[in-house]
Amino acid sequence: MWSSWVVVLISVEQCKISYPAKAMEQFLQSVVRFNDGYSISNFLGHKKSCNLEQNQIVIQRFTCIDRELFGEINMHLFRSNIQRQPIVLEGRQFLVRDIKVQVGSSPYVHYYEGEQPSNEYTLKLNSPTIFKVGDKFIDELHSILLFKNLARKYAKNFGEQVPKEALKYMYQMQIEIVEECKQSIILNGARVTTFMGEYILRPTQHLEWVNELLYFGNYVGIGLESQYGFGANKIQSTTIN
Repeated sequence: MWSSWVVVLISVEQCKISYPAKAMEQFLQSVVRFNDGYSISNFLGHKKSCNLEQNQIVIQRFTCIDRELFGEINMHLFRSNIQRQPIVLEGRQFLVRDIKVQVGSSPYVHYYEGEQPSNEYTLKLNSPTIFKVGDKFIDELHSILLFKNLARKYAKNFGEQVPKEALKYMYQMQIEIVEECKQSIILNGARVTTFMGEYILRPTQHLEWVNELLYFGNYVGIGLESQYGFGANKIQSTTIN
């Protein structure tokens, strides 16, 4: 089962946090160090680097495709919650106020155990997204970049290659742009342009693999640095007769 849930934190003191996603990953290093199928967002509703007031509530979204890892992450955080023991992110203390895992407790809480293939999908990229080919950053959604990225992550996590004929078809799929915006950010010391937006895909072949990869992307993210909340997305399917 693939999982998405949120953790609610409270800042113990007034502080500045430069990269909450990486800071949380470092705190959880003993749990996640041998795993790759997860993502941790920055504080939702805030820029990557943000100033916080004392006792300010912030939320991070977590996703993973490993049920055991889901339990280990939450046990690690729950221990801090139940003991009222602060966790330390970039040298700053935070209390774990809540771990929301029940569907309905947050729009970010959901689980995937399989969906019927469809012939239309709406893909919403909700956080900055970017691809990299060689030394060049790409700030547009191309089908070949999208599905090559997802197929590589799928093979790495499950040891299963997407069939070549399915990938060949997906690389040529048309993507309709409903809306799109660009955002300039600093990534690993360099200023790059990222994008977010809403897109529609209408597959006519290899529906099972298209379905599998798009929903998989909802739990591992799309593009570069997805482990740290980049390329966070929501996928919705609609069957057209």
